[in-house]
Amino acid sequence: MQDRLVDQFDIKTPLVLEVLPAALSLVMRTVSDLGGQATIRTANNRDGFTLTDSGNLLIDCHFPTYAKLTDLNVELATLAGVVETSYFDHLVTNAWLGDATTNTVKALF
Repeated sequence: MQDRLVDQFDIKTPLVLEVLPAALSLVMRTVSDLGGQATIRTANNRDGFTLTDSGNLLIDCHFPTYAKLTDLNVELATLAGVVETSYFDHLVTNAWLGDATTNTVKALF
């Protein structure tokens, strides 16, 4: 699992937004205005888009850099119609890293 430990958010990983359907166009336009590319996540098991249990859409957002990810997240999270984002800053109190090749586990913090 050492390959999952990174110093910064990988630009290949999308920042996911849960969005109210009525706010879709506003959110898509705002992501674009911020230099990102937003894609509505499609469902794997049926036609159409992926919906949350609350009936909201998931938007995968890619940006050329995540240098100011916390600021970007705040701007998007406070946008009307955004229910939640996939970035949780300062919510983790402990992290453990397991290595299957050496059968070891170590505390990161």
